[in-house]
Amino acid sequence: MQLRRLNLDQNQLTHLADEVCNLRLLEELTISDNRLVEIPQRISNLNSLRVLLVQDNYINKLPQSIGQISTLTTLHIHGNSFTEFHCSFGNLKNL
Repeated sequence: MQLRRLNLDQNQLTHLADEVCNLRLLEELTISDNRLVEIPQRISNLNSLRVLLVQDNYINKLPQSIGQISTLTTLHIHGNSFTEFHCSFGNLKNL
């Protein structure tokens, strides 16, 4: 049995553990309302991810690799401190 949903919201996390990016069958990841300042490049390892909720953190840019997650249909990013978006963001055709 593989983990499909992971909810880590409201845990005062300052970084996302590397092990989370190894959950290749993960479909939904909720890491909202924490103290995250970045999303790791390895997020692209989550090639089954459909829903990514990262709102209300301190993130200022999305990693370039996020554009490789072609399965992504929902991305909530409001309530962060974004200063730029990488052009790979345009690869997310299913949003």
